[in-house]
Amino acid sequence: MDCFKCNGTLKLTLCDSNQIVHVTFSHDLHHIPYCVISLPNNIKELIRRRMNSMPKEVCGYILCLIWKEITQLEHEAEFMQAQVYAEWVQINESVWQCDKDQVKSARILLQEANGVEVEEINIHDEPGVSMLAFVLKFTVDNWGEQTVELAIDGTFNTNSAGYEVLAVMTEANGQGIPLGFFIHTSTNGTANIGAKERVLEDYLRYFMKACPNFRFTLSNKELSEIKAMQKVFPSATHISCFWHATKTVEECLSENRPPAAYNPQKANHMFSFIDGTWGPRIHNTGKDAELDMTSGIV
Repeated sequence: MDCFKCNGTLKLTLCDSNQIVHVTFSHDLHHIPYCVISLPNNIKELIRRRMNSMPKEVCGYILCLIWKEITQLEHEAEFMQAQVYAEWVQINESVWQCDKDQVKSARILLQEANGVEVEEINIHDEPGVSMLAFVLKFTVDNWGEQTVELAIDGTFNTNSAGYEVLAVMTEANGQGIPLGFFIHTSTNGTANIGAKERVLEDYLRYFMKACPNFRFTLSNKELSEIKAMQKVFPSATHISCFWHATKTVEECLSENRPPAAYNPQKANHMFSFIDGTWGPRIHNTGKDAELDMTSGIV
């Protein structure tokens, strides 16, 4: 808002007999009225008519119309793109929001679409874990048998209910497309160790029949995802995300503290090509550390 000299006065009157203060505030010149930045009704109606379009398409369409209106009426529109998106979300809530509770709403939607657009996957009950699991019938029916690489990736903090969303992906025409989603969270902290891995195994078993020809599995550094994929698909070659692998190595190398104790027998058990009798021995002299390569003692 522009500032200017309005010749205003502020008068305070105090009385010794009581604790009341009289305040008088006056303007000789009125301030410029605040600009109304709410969406006009005609813009709301435009959004409503295009509620099935994506938000970016709606906003682009409206901006074109606004520009035409500006050139005709010679005035500026005082609202932002975020307001258009918020209005679009509010209008669309009536279509997909079946309940105020996010989880209940999602379950109702899945039940309505089950057998038509999606297929719910039965997962065994795990104490302390709440989950939703389903696949998209269109992508599975059209791309399942052609899938060579099966990837799994998760998102974090994408919803206020605290659910983690895991997507099982395949490649089609050079692009990644989702085959299904596994949505889960720990409800009350009572989940047993390995609960995520066990329920994820149940979900992944569906893809043994739906995608019979894949030979590779891909994931990030999440250990429970790696273990689940290796257990369900033992004959597939598992590949970890290169970016996560290099990031993990960089973080380990940048730590300014001694490494964890090395157990050569454990390393040999995991990877047979590692010599089970070799182990570094560090003698701390106070200044420099000497590395003894001849001893297998840690």
